[in-house]
Amino acid sequence: MTRRVLHLLGSLGAGGEERQTLTLVKGLRGSRWEPIVCGMRGGALAEEFAEHARTIVLEKRHKIDLAVLARIRAIIDEFRPAVLHCHLSTANTWGRIAALVKPDKRPAVVVSEGGIETWKTAVHLAIDRLLLGVTDAVVGNAQAIARYLIDNDRIPARIVRVIPNGIDLARVQAKLHATEEERISRRKELGLTSDHFVVGHVGRSCAVKGLDTLAAVVEEMVRLNPDFRLVRAGQPPLPDEVEPAEAFRRDVEARGVADYVIWHPYTPDISSVLMILDALVQTSLSEGLPNAILEAMAMGVPVVATAAGGTSEIVRHRQTGWLTEIGDTRGLSEGLAHVRNDPGESRLWASRARAMVENDFSLSRMVENFCTLYDRVAGLRS
Repeated sequence: MTRRVLHLLGSLGAGGEERQTLTLVKGLRGSRWEPIVCGMRGGALAEEFAEHARTIVLEKRHKIDLAVLARIRAIIDEFRPAVLHCHLSTANTWGRIAALVKPDKRPAVVVSEGGIETWKTAVHLAIDRLLLGVTDAVVGNAQAIARYLIDNDRIPARIVRVIPNGIDLARVQAKLHATEEERISRRKELGLTSDHFVVGHVGRSCAVKGLDTLAAVVEEMVRLNPDFRLVRAGQPPLPDEVEPAEAFRRDVEARGVADYVIWHPYTPDISSVLMILDALVQTSLSEGLPNAILEAMAMGVPVVATAAGGTSEIVRHRQTGWLTEIGDTRGLSEGLAHVRNDPGESRLWASRARAMVENDFSLSRMVENFCTLYDRVAGLRS
């Protein structure tokens, strides 16, 4: 018997959790769980979501928009999902309140926390605890998130689950075996040559991505190697990301290294970006289990990263990548220089990392883990 799961997201933009939810929705097609998607706002992934599931966009206009709350409840009543799966803070709050409106007719509720939310105030935490009564499971994609939820947010351990991200290897590895001629041609499109040492930074433009650290790394790498180039790739900034994005631009200009940064236009084809890189750098202050790192590993790209959140669970220093402390500009620069100067060792990291991702972070494993969780919470609710 096929049952329905309603995925509620704050937006359908191209952030990590949204992309991971899209991957999950694709994987659920044809399974025992039929996905329906509801975005409180639209975004870059809206059309792609609609290709794989019934998708509804609510166009939330205000921070507190009671009309949206009523619409979420109406969607629950119309489609009668056995499970409501809310993703990230905004959807987690609004979805659970909507479920609470008719507690005797609510679906089982699963909430996903995509990172360590250090920004939450005492008020946010109090609201989360009040809504625990309509929460059947809280999912983190890394052990670090689970520990934080239990120790800091005081979520009962009995409802906390860890389900690591899964990677759609067919999509990510589409250009894994690209020829050197194809790689050179793709670089030329961006004004790059085979002599450049090209490092990618993939992700949103929010402050938590450590963009000030990234600017300092660019300056140091240009000093060490004038052939260094940074390819900055990600979705167009959301409203609350415009200032951090502009601050990064101002920072690299002030440091005199703006000409060494290439702004890659948004593309859902991540493999076309990864195929041109010599390394991926991650400078985050906080993370869950980063998709960008898993995808780079799947493509055999060496990774240099900060030990933020679940990153240290996949990047093991000088085993599957280079790991430094958060904010360690020197350590990040040393790691990138090591990739440049010792390609033999960095290829060994990349080989181990690729095997790890293919074995432990497959799409099929993630989908089955979520289906099993949905089975369990829906069974308990019924």
